[in-house]
Amino acid sequence: MKNIIPFVALAILVLSCKRETDVRVKHGEQLSFTTESSILRDGDLVGVSMDSPLSYINVKMTYGSGNLTPGNKLYWPVNMPDSAVTFLAYHPYSASYNEGGVVVFSAEPDQRSDEAFRASRLLVAQTKASVNEPSVKFDFEHKMSKLIFYVRNDSGSKLEDVYLTAYPSLQFNMDKVDFRVCGEKVDIHAHNTATSSDGVDAYEAIIAPQKTTLTLTLKTASAEYTAMVDTKVEFKSGKQYSNYRLATLDPNKASRPISFTLVEADWKELPDYSYLEPISGGTLEEFTDLGVYRMQNGSAVPIRTYAAGSDQYSLISGTTSAGWRLMNPALGEMFEFTTPMTYNQEGNSYTINIRSFGLSGFEADYSSTASTIKTENGLVWAVDENKDYGYIIATE
Repeated sequence: MKNIIPFVALAILVLSCKRETDVRVKHGEQLSFTTESSILRDGDLVGVSMDSPLSYINVKMTYGSGNLTPGNKLYWPVNMPDSAVTFLAYHPYSASYNEGGVVVFSAEPDQRSDEAFRASRLLVAQTKASVNEPSVKFDFEHKMSKLIFYVRNDSGSKLEDVYLTAYPSLQFNMDKVDFRVCGEKVDIHAHNTATSSDGVDAYEAIIAPQKTTLTLTLKTASAEYTAMVDTKVEFKSGKQYSNYRLATLDPNKASRPISFTLVEADWKELPDYSYLEPISGGTLEEFTDLGVYRMQNGSAVPIRTYAAGSDQYSLISGTTSAGWRLMNPALGEMFEFTTPMTYNQEGNSYTINIRSFGLSGFEADYSSTASTIKTENGLVWAVDENKDYGYIIATE
């Protein structure tokens, strides 16, 4: 019996060592995941995928204090060579991506609630790491585009809804990480993110990157307003676009479309209220934007102005006529100013012929007499002598 006991003990020792060897063979160094992103909130769910030889697909992780924690620990393979492996992370997490490959992300059509608005952001990070760097660090970027519309409601009626029609969906490959717009356009209801101390509302809507024209509908309890961007805009990934001038809702102008220009900027988490006040009346010579103005007691108020570079215009020159034609194909507008004599000399008075279509609040196709009150830097300031119109047009 004394000889048997040492043999049994030896057998137990060998089995114990074998189990320890099996544990070491099972996996290598444990992986850890971090991010310095200030976009995520504690408790946000993130999906993480890793390419061969790991083959982890859409692992659900929870963000907290800069760390991404999976439900179960993840490890490098044992004897993993020191070669780079690609890691992809995205938010918000979706279990429907569990098979990997090509997937579709869609912004919420109704973004009026805080939860729906945040769920419409697509955050993506891609990085490389190796077995000698078991800590994987992600730097998240926005992949959608954001529209910010600043509006002051002077209508006396509550603003109940702001919506637009656009593509909400992106298709992306979780292996190649390329993105493209897909699906159909839908009505997207904007989120009232903030209201300034002076009563300006910031409405935000998240859409897929796309090149399109936009028309916003603003509904109050008693009226409906239309706001149109003045040209086709290329909405880029990770950028935000806000109106150059503040829009105001006037109860006497509910039937007149609001035209606005968008300014591109880097995505900010909160509205910065960067805009100019609406153009107020002044003498015609004080304005420099090409377009048509209404003259009221010597003061000019813009009817329709055009942003430089956003429209197509041409000079009209012939043996019997001269003038200027502007077309905005995106909005279906045309304005043509022609005269049988030179109009680019101050003090000249001459017959004009006006043709137009698509301009709201402006009389189309008429003849009158105008006089030039100023010429400078390739522009002419002209006043209609018979009608309440002023014009700023081009000579070159």
